[in-house]
Amino acid sequence: MDICIDSDGAIGATMVLITFFGWNDLFITIFLLFIFLCCQGFVFPNSSALSLASFGHNAGSASALMGAIQMSIGAGTSALVSVLQNHTALPMTGVMACCAITALSVLSLGRRIIIQRAGIESVEEEDVEMISTL
Repeated sequence: MDICIDSDGAIGATMVLITFFGWNDLFITIFLLFIFLCCQGFVFPNSSALSLASFGHNAGSASALMGAIQMSIGAGTSALVSVLQNHTALPMTGVMACCAITALSVLSLGRRIIIQRAGIESVEEEDVEMISTL
């Protein structure tokens, strides 16, 4: 999952640079969007499963809250792209890159906090242990 989040940030930054310098065409943009969304296809289900693993009997409520947060962020970023619209792909690619980099930052910070609080060797071991208890 980390590789896909890292790749999303790199692909997003690549799309911003290509768009900023005017090197993009339809096929390059579609290809980079395809790769970006393929990575999202790996990240969303895994992150949802891991974030709901600790809720047990309240998983339905937690899932509803997670869905509401995702839809709110999606609506907000869509509105932001619309506000920043300048008849190029730059606002879209910029917002996509910012979201991917923000996700990577939240993942890194969250992992560091979990490791410090729990005193565990790695977050992956804790995730596997948490899922196996369900």
